[in-house]
Amino acid sequence: MSNSESYELEKVNAAPMVLPMGMEDQQPEHETISPLRRIHQMLAGRYIWAILLSVLGMSLGGVGAYMSVELTYQSRGIIRIRPSMPKILYQTEASAVMPMFDSFIMDQVELMRSQRILDMAMQSDGWKSFGHSFTDEARAEFSSHYSVKRTRQSNLVILSYNSANPREAMKAINLVIDAYMRIFGERDAQEEAQRLRVLEERRTALTAQLSSIRDRIFRIANEYGSDALQNLYLYKLTQLNQLDQAMTQTGMDLAAVGMSTEAQGKGSNKVKSPVDMTVEEIAGVDQQMSVLLNQEAAFEADLRRLQGRYGENHRYVIDQKSQLVTAQQMIEDYAAKYRERQPTLSQTVTTGTVTSTGSVLTANQLLEKMRHLQSLYEKAQAETTDLGRKMLQINSLKTDAALTEGRLATTKNRIDTLNVESSVIGGRIEVFSRATKPFRPINAGKQKQFAVLGGMVGGMGGFGIILMFGALDRRLRSSDEASASIGRFRLLGMLPDLPEDMSDPEVATIAGRCVHHIRTLLQLVSGKKNRQVFAITGTAVGSGKTSLSLALGLSFASSGSKTLLIDCDLASGGLTTRLETIISRRVGEILRRRGLVTTEQLEQALWAADTSGKLVGETLVNMGILSEADVSEALALQSEVPIGLLDAVAGEDLKSCITNAGIDRLDILPVGGAKAHDMSRISPSSLSRVIEEARGYYDVILQDTGPVPGGVETSIVTAQADGVVLVVSHGDQRSQIKSAIDFLGSIDANVEGVVFNRASTRDIVGSAMSSSLSGDAASSESRDEGEARETPTSLRSKRFGPVARAVASHSWVLEGEEKTT
Repeated sequence: MSNSESYELEKVNAAPMVLPMGMEDQQPEHETISPLRRIHQMLAGRYIWAILLSVLGMSLGGVGAYMSVELTYQSRGIIRIRPSMPKILYQTEASAVMPMFDSFIMDQVELMRSQRILDMAMQSDGWKSFGHSFTDEARAEFSSHYSVKRTRQSNLVILSYNSANPREAMKAINLVIDAYMRIFGERDAQEEAQRLRVLEERRTALTAQLSSIRDRIFRIANEYGSDALQNLYLYKLTQLNQLDQAMTQTGMDLAAVGMSTEAQGKGSNKVKSPVDMTVEEIAGVDQQMSVLLNQEAAFEADLRRLQGRYGENHRYVIDQKSQLVTAQQMIEDYAAKYRERQPTLSQTVTTGTVTSTGSVLTANQLLEKMRHLQSLYEKAQAETTDLGRKMLQINSLKTDAALTEGRLATTKNRIDTLNVESSVIGGRIEVFSRATKPFRPINAGKQKQFAVLGGMVGGMGGFGIILMFGALDRRLRSSDEASASIGRFRLLGMLPDLPEDMSDPEVATIAGRCVHHIRTLLQLVSGKKNRQVFAITGTAVGSGKTSLSLALGLSFASSGSKTLLIDCDLASGGLTTRLETIISRRVGEILRRRGLVTTEQLEQALWAADTSGKLVGETLVNMGILSEADVSEALALQSEVPIGLLDAVAGEDLKSCITNAGIDRLDILPVGGAKAHDMSRISPSSLSRVIEEARGYYDVILQDTGPVPGGVETSIVTAQADGVVLVVSHGDQRSQIKSAIDFLGSIDANVEGVVFNRASTRDIVGSAMSSSLSGDAASSESRDEGEARETPTSLRSKRFGPVARAVASHSWVLEGEEKTT
């Protein structure tokens, strides 16, 4: 290595480096991202669009909101509902405070809101003059603009209508008021007419009923010439009493002459003393008492009938009770008088034929007298009973007449009251204020408010659209998002997004420095933990894992480490393709494998070829062992079947499967003739044997394998490697990263960290490497313009990728060439 090369390598190794996530072997915990930082991540690269859309949204939202507010005029009318109507002459229930007045007002409010009122207003000519039709849509629109509200604790009801036309608003309210007052007036007129009609019918019925009662009283009284039958009835009672006394005396006379009780018949004297007789026993021998008891029974029957019909407190019942008490008192009085005037048994003249009257009558004469008195008594009793019934009928009819007269007077008074007070109908509800034309819109100040609000909403909407795109975009776009997605693993470094032409030397310098930074971290880990085998994998095809493998191989080689690149990606063979590595099997080995020569013959031919300087095939033909056709066929097979990883795994000599990559201290074990379906030929033990053998020859072994989760060889390589480097790229889906991390965790792979590929310059400048990169850029600018870096000829091809070419140009790694400074 030249002095200039040593100087540059020392410069690379001595450059200040800040290790992201620390140098500890422990894997760091996931860093919590603040909401503001998360928003910044979602808007990264979209700020210009967010600002443009926000400005556009503010403009459109403000103008649209301002124009959307239509000027509205409101017209109002007021209706007052009084709790009582004014009194003219009579104090009525209408002139008193209405009970449940609040409920009445709410009823009127609902009436003002009713569709019937609104339909009457809309069907008027005044409303049609504004060009409105009477359809369901028009009715719904009218209802939406119309409102009725009662002021709290007030008897005022406010009707309002909103419209863009002030005249239309005024007309609508006045038409509604007219319709309401018309319906209210008609209803009250109908109710008043109905009340008067009912009262007139009642007056007619009561008048007819009173006339009928009076006719009945007249017919009864006409038999006796008067309706005052009380005196006549008392006279009849006295006459009946006298006949009863005469019968009693005659009976006593008969008893005195020895007449048997059976012969005396009904007029015979009783054994029981009159003083001890009950009213029922007196009625048995006294016809007047019998009549009085019959009257009492009739009163009691009428009382029970009235109680069942009207109840205890009705005046009919009270009157009937009074008559019953009077009849009972008459019975008691008559019984007392009867007991006073009747002689006891001891006073009866019982000797001889002389009666107590002083006359001398025979028994037959006394019997004849008894029969005559009995006949007169029965006739008087019948007349008295009939007279009593007539008197009771007249009294009852007089009572009914008095009640009917009272009802008739009440009805006439009610009719007179209604006729007088009806002149104030409509006084309870009146139009307090009709609608007038409004001069100012009610929403004049809302246009500016809506414009401001619309601008704010539009601005936030434009900003939110970009924010939503950022939230829905599940691709990696920055190193911060990569750090948030890799969880507990550390971020080893970043690789810039390099153009294919690599025309900017400063960008190439940044890329080279990034790769050296990642290599240095791996060397530090390798020195502490004796790790020298690293597997390079990615989350998807095209993530940049092969470019990183090649670039790290160049970086390790430039640092003095003997490095082996193993192409373990059987599906694509990226390393083998980029380095154009084809290792052909030797002709002699091909001939031996085909059984055309033995091992001894081959050794003899090899010795002879070395001595003569000829080829092995030519020597075998000269020795007569093979024909020229056999050699030609072996040469054809040599170009068709390259050797590589599968041959080493199968037991081929490792050194024969490895070749130099064209760079000093950098060798490659290519994929050879392996295809994707050959992954079944690789086992953990066979690959482990190859790796262990390679450890003895190389300081660092880098295995480029397929993406994870992947094929069989990917699982084997990542599980057995000392460390795994996962490459995630700008634009990768986060779900792919999660799947890769979960897979590596499931096989207990030792992940050294993650490399973020295709990072923007902003990410790299803002990272922990910014100080190192800025120092290196400054040293690069201090060089003379005539001093240009020379990239090895073998790495100038674009198939190696911009990262590998950037590392080569930064490291001045040459094979057989000296780097000029």
